[in-house]
Amino acid sequence: MSNPISSAADRADVLIETAKQTAESAIRSTQQAADEKLNHVADTLSEKVENVRNPAPALSRIANDADLLRRRSTDALRSASFQVRESALRAGDNTVAYIREEPVKSVLIAAAIGAASMALLKVVNRAGSRE
Repeated sequence: MSNPISSAADRADVLIETAKQTAESAIRSTQQAADEKLNHVADTLSEKVENVRNPAPALSRIANDADLLRRRSTDALRSASFQVRESALRAGDNTVAYIREEPVKSVLIAAAIGAASMALLKVVNRAGSRE
């Protein structure tokens, strides 16, 4: 006949062994998950450190963009300057041609513009002295 105490002890031993194996399995799973997470964090940190340590690609791209913007701005300014110069030359040529064709009218127009300018300056000066 079997002894009830020894039978209970055997069952307790089995339960303890099962609990021990479950605990060991849980510990291994936790360690594995922690190792994977730690490796992922380490890899991410390593990438960030490398990016901080070697910012050359981003700086190079910014420098290239700035250089391209500078060249475009210079070209636009050069083009605008050329157009203004051409317009001024055409206006000067047209003025000289008009003066040659209509000298009396030109003198009268110039005198009228001069008189209007003087009148405007007097009005502005009076308004400025009142304030």
